Amino acid sequence: MTNADKENIKARLIRWGELDCCISDMREECEKLKKLQTANEHAERISRFEAEIERMNDEKWSVYDILQALNKREREIINCRYNDGMCWDYISEKVGLSRMHCFRMHDGALERIYEFLEDNK
Repeated sequence: MTNADKENIKARLIRWGELDCCISDMREECEKLKKLQTANEHAERISRFEAEIERMNDEKWSVYDILQALNKREREIINCRYNDGMCWDYISEKVGLSRMHCFRMHDGALERIYEFLEDNK
């Protein structure tokens, strides 16, 4: 083997060592890209969620506006029932009325809401 051949082999070994480092760097870069791709996918998902949250917030505020057509006690009963998910026993205890009276107020409040929506089409 000539000195030139030996130098060639040394050069290849040096490149091989560098290639190993380059391959390792490229793998890391690929992982970053994969994460970016995943992040982009998640970014799109997050954007959809944010749009849905905004839509739900708008809907919640529109219901709040509708509830302004009710008196304070009717709003409290509707809020307890639908927003807080309370059962009638807890609602009647909270507002200090009998269950039957709460039912009637609830039904009357719903009628007022229906009328309000009908008038504001």
